[in-house]
Amino acid sequence: MYRVFIVLGLWAGAIVAGSASAAVIEGRVIEVPDGGSLTVLSRRGASIHRIRLAGIDAPDIKSVVGSKSRASLHKLVHGNSVQVQTNAIDAWGKLVGKVLIQAAADCKAPRCPDEVDPALEQLKKGQVWVEVTSLLHQTPEVQELYTEAEALAKSKKMGFWRDFVLTKNGELHPRPNAGALPAPRKDATTGALR
Repeated sequence: MYRVFIVLGLWAGAIVAGSASAAVIEGRVIEVPDGGSLTVLSRRGASIHRIRLAGIDAPDIKSVVGSKSRASLHKLVHGNSVQVQTNAIDAWGKLVGKVLIQAAADCKAPRCPDEVDPALEQLKKGQVWVEVTSLLHQTPEVQELYTEAEALAKSKKMGFWRDFVLTKNGELHPRPNAGALPAPRKDATTGALR
């Protein structure tokens, strides 16, 4: 019994130690608890891993935008084969890592990508935001891609950016005048309000 805990402790310590000891997990996504994390059933040893997508954070699942964020990620990854490169564990015991969806063998599109980054796709759709602390687990190139994708989604008011703003402490608040109707205007010829 103690040997199991020692081995798990050594493995977790190796993951936390840094990228030199990064673990690679390949498997299938079996659950999507929110817009920024997923559960993977590993091909090796049939073990289950809870994964947080490095570099992003998602709205609280109990909120309307949180359930939309989860649905977006679920549609993108559920049941797909993924590769996870991880080198950290977050405060909730989830592995933090770069997730890549492997190309589907039965893809019928003219140009199928080899891999898809679900965190980047979520950022592009305005379903999540860049989370600076876990962004450091990504390469400088990916950090730049994520930051640019978030900025573009904000500027186009994609996803929750249409109705919400993100505070410095990571909370979403309704955008001032979000959903407000425009003031009625008088028609110049008839004088009627429109």
